[in-house]
Amino acid sequence: MYYDMHTHSQFSTDSNMTLDGALESALRQNLSGIAFTDHIDLDFTDHEDEYQFDVKSYFETVGLYKERFIGKIDILHAVEFGIQSH
Repeated sequence: MYYDMHTHSQFSTDSNMTLDGALESALRQNLSGIAFTDHIDLDFTDHEDEYQFDVKSYFETVGLYKERFIGKIDILHAVEFGIQSH
């Protein structure tokens, strides 16, 4: 049983991978599951809006994929919080 436990999607500023693309890749590699861990970096100096996304939409969207892919692959979702030191 293998999972990719750290995947960024189009919800993160540093990725343009779609959820479909990530899931197709995971299935081709015979993974048992994938975890979407998209970025929210609060108070990122000079980029405050860049590292944000609509959390409600994110969880709703991934939830729909969880239903769509049930029995094919386990889908987990979380948020990777960046915390600035200042």
